[in-house]
Amino acid sequence: MKFYISRSYKDSIVYSNFNRMPEYALLVPGLIPPYSVAESLLYNVREGDSLEIIQTGDSLLKKGILHLPLRPGTKLSDEWITSVKVEKVFTADPLHSLQVDSMIAADKKHEKERLDACYKIEGAKHIDEYLRNHHIASNPEIVTIGDGQRSDTAKLFFSLRLFSLDNHLFLSRDSLLFQKGKSGLPLRIDSSLAHYPGGTRLRYYLPAMDAFGAEAPAGIPSYSDLIFDITLKK
Repeated sequence: MKFYISRSYKDSIVYSNFNRMPEYALLVPGLIPPYSVAESLLYNVREGDSLEIIQTGDSLLKKGILHLPLRPGTKLSDEWITSVKVEKVFTADPLHSLQVDSMIAADKKHEKERLDACYKIEGAKHIDEYLRNHHIASNPEIVTIGDGQRSDTAKLFFSLRLFSLDNHLFLSRDSLLFQKGKSGLPLRIDSSLAHYPGGTRLRYYLPAMDAFGAEAPAGIPSYSDLIFDITLKK
């Protein structure tokens, strides 16, 4: 099955792949955890259907689906809302799994080509507009200029936010070791950090194709525009 999904908590979207790479799942009765989102897709769901699934922490905890500890600030009575749009249902002989794999691989290739072309054309239009509207003259934005040494190797603090999802904080790291060419950061960041002295704080606004594109790390929606807040430690 090919589908799009978004999850929201307290009226804030914390994950969405709508207008991005869809998700694919092989739904086999007996192999899907009970009370999961996937279970809702298993029966009587057709192409074009939309579902909204409301789950609360206390009920999932009682059913053994949710395990403590919860994320900070979360209450057991809070509702998590998952919205799903079924885009396509692949049908094939279940005994020929390679046939299903081949169909999904071809569909993924088509989606990637389509989205790559779309995001290359659109580029950084809305990020450029955001920078203009907020009178940010450079990208990266230099929040604080430091007075330390410049180096290809440094310790840094960084946080990562999703530009389009309520500036949702996805990840933060303290005392991360940066080594030019081996940092795992997008090339635009990796190639420029060594130009700034220790103590500098920078904010990069990266359009999806300058960030991770279709190959986003786990948990980050593909084709996400990202905000990196980075401080080079002295």
